[in-house]
Amino acid sequence: MSGAFPTKSNEVALASTMADQYKVGDTIRLNESGSNTLLKEHEFTVTGFVNSSEILSKTIKGVSSAGSGDLSGFAVVPQDAFDSEVYTIARLRYPDLRKWKTTSREYSDKVTELQQALEEKLADNGTVRLDTLKTTADDKISEGKEKIANAKSQLSDAEKKLADGKSEIEKNEKTLVDGQKEVDSNEATIASGDAQLNAAWNQLEASRVQLESARVQIEQAVATLAEKKDQLDDASAKLTEAETQLAAKKEELASGREQLEVGKTQLAQAKAQLEVGKADLETKKTLLAQGKALLASDPDAAAAQGITEASLQAMETALTQAEAQFTQTEEALMDKEQVLTQKEQELAAGQTAISNAEAELATKKQQLVAGQEAYRQGLAKYYASYSQYVDGLDQYREGVAAFEPTPER
Repeated sequence: MSGAFPTKSNEVALASTMADQYKVGDTIRLNESGSNTLLKEHEFTVTGFVNSSEILSKTIKGVSSAGSGDLSGFAVVPQDAFDSEVYTIARLRYPDLRKWKTTSREYSDKVTELQQALEEKLADNGTVRLDTLKTTADDKISEGKEKIANAKSQLSDAEKKLADGKSEIEKNEKTLVDGQKEVDSNEATIASGDAQLNAAWNQLEASRVQLESARVQIEQAVATLAEKKDQLDDASAKLTEAETQLAAKKEELASGREQLEVGKTQLAQAKAQLEVGKADLETKKTLLAQGKALLASDPDAAAAQGITEASLQAMETALTQAEAQFTQTEEALMDKEQVLTQKEQELAAGQTAISNAEAELATKKQQLVAGQEAYRQGLAKYYASYSQYVDGLDQYREGVAAFEPTPER
């Protein structure tokens, strides 16, 4: 927290999420809806900002029966700021529950066990409260009867004083009879009122049990929605990461295809050059054979053309070396062709993997969209349930307040 807790009846501490709207020392007005109010004052001075363990999620603060329906914050005031002799709600904490998750079966079973034990301990709480209210009402009735008795006494005194006046006595007797009838009528009304009070209190008790059950279900729904939202956020992040990786794979595949096409072009050019060289080699082999034949058949003619044994030997050596070079080049081109073929197969496998990844990604996107829609529907259901709970709680509080005795002035 920041600032300080309120200590005076006109001081208040606000939710920490409202620190950007107010500051310590500001004056704020808190209005109450309905005819039954609980606060002595409605204007408060802000002393600080606090957090509440009852707010289960930063994104879901709850709903309100006023304004837009969304709970935007809460406020804390001292106990003496309330104008009520009774508490309207109790907060219980069980340390043993901390070892279980709120969504686990163990946690739910333990909460049910503790709730049943508490209900057994408080089974006669409503009866005790009703007896207290009855006692207060009976005291008022006794006081009324005492006043009637006093009136009768005064009437008797008047009868003695008016003994000589028969008409006055008869008048007073009629007044006495009417008063007795009114007393009898009031007593019958009180008896009927007691029966109605018992029935109304029993109905309030049934409403309280239903509200408590609804509160537990709402708290479980909040925990489930918060967990579902975390799962959806994690799935969305993983989906984004997968899309980024898939885009990188596509770029890598495109680059590999470009390199493959360049390699194929270079291989084709090298093969063409090799074929030209091989054709030239065959031509030279033919000239070598012709030179050898001319030297053998007509040495003079061969000499006239510059053909000698040494020149033919040199030419043959050069052709042998060229042929060996062509053979080595041809083997290198075959190796390169195998490499390109393997690369092409790898690219085809990569394309298949990318297609499979795209299909899987599309399925996960559909699942994410379906999950998000289910979350939105669950959130709407939560808001509707919480709104009904708040309305029921207000009605219950108004019903309890109706049983409270009105202070005499």
